[in-house]
Amino acid sequence: MVKGTAKNRTTARINVGQTAIDGRLNLQALVSGTFENNDYENYGGNGSNDVIYQAFQRNPTDPIYNADGTFYETQREFQYFNPLALIEQI
Repeated sequence: MVKGTAKNRTTARINVGQTAIDGRLNLQALVSGTFENNDYENYGGNGSNDVIYQAFQRNPTDPIYNADGTFYETQREFQYFNPLALIEQI
């Protein structure tokens, strides 16, 4: 899940079976349906502005926020940004 996105899915299935003519005829009907509502945000960018790219390369032990409530940023690597800060900027 990415912050700001949502997905709702409803799935229904009906299975009906009937045997007739002394067990020599077997009828089956299977019906299923899925209703899906997706609310995606476009967080893609080019290289360093791509939120998913930044989330995958981010060290999971880095804090998200500084003590004063601002987003934690460090210059550990070239183009290494806080993905939540990017989401808020978008």
